[in-house]
Amino acid sequence: FCWRFLPKTTLLLREAISYSCLSTTMSNPADSFTLPSSDEGWEKSQLMGGIDPSDSQYGEDFKGKGVAEDPTLWGRPGHLTSTEADTFFKFKEEVNSRGGDFKDTVYCFGLEEGEVWALCRWLRARKYVYDDVIAMIEEATAVRKDAKQDNFYPNPVDALGCEASLFYAQYPQLYSGYAKTGVPLFISKPGILNVDGMEVITTLDGILKFHWHIMMHDFADRLRSQKAKDPEKFKRFECLCVLDLDNLTMSQLSRKTLSIIKEQSAIDSVAFPETMYKMILLNAPSFFSATWRLIKGWLDPRTAAKIEV
Repeated sequence: FCWRFLPKTTLLLREAISYSCLSTTMSNPADSFTLPSSDEGWEKSQLMGGIDPSDSQYGEDFKGKGVAEDPTLWGRPGHLTSTEADTFFKFKEEVNSRGGDFKDTVYCFGLEEGEVWALCRWLRARKYVYDDVIAMIEEATAVRKDAKQDNFYPNPVDALGCEASLFYAQYPQLYSGYAKTGVPLFISKPGILNVDGMEVITTLDGILKFHWHIMMHDFADRLRSQKAKDPEKFKRFECLCVLDLDNLTMSQLSRKTLSIIKEQSAIDSVAFPETMYKMILLNAPSFFSATWRLIKGWLDPRTAAKIEV
């Protein structure tokens, strides 16, 4: 039964994960290491959570401090392996050497994100494989080029060709408030998406321009605001995504609908990686729940731990 719906529900879930793009100090019961107050200039032992890089007990099987107990800590500052830390410093040197558009892509939410947090976010996206990370940023820089020339469309009306309220009436998906942890809260209700109505008020190009506006002027502003309020605790530029699937039917996942999802997903997966703190799926219909049991088995433990159905 569920195989019939697998392609569409997989794409819907992929869009939700990538679109959402935390923010408290990291804690682990077994971890007594205190993160440095500065976001810049970390030493190798600090990236490894206070571990002496020369300590032979942390060999090839070591996954990072606390990672075995909590997979979501993998690749984050304070939880790197020696090899990952070495890759970090190599990447840092490349970013500073290239500068310009390359560096702007890495610090897509602004320098406020902080060196160690921004760099590790991109490194996690390609599992600390250096060449893959560089290729990804070069691709993201190319994807951002046209939108960057227009400052990522600061006026939503110019982007859409209509008032944003009209767009939200056809497809409620927006940032609204903050979770208890301080992260921006993103809510999406694909079950009441009206593709025909969207075609009346805007175009696919307008939707994508508006998407750039949301990520670079709405989401980014919220992140910077939270960092300014509590720079000691708000470190990780992520959000909590609530996907309400109430009233979602297979007929709504039409070619036009999936085209919108696919285009947005393509931008987010390359230009805004590793920006999901957690995703909560509400009111999942039976066809989605059945497929999710299969999809979950394909995800790495770190990603699966972020999703609740």
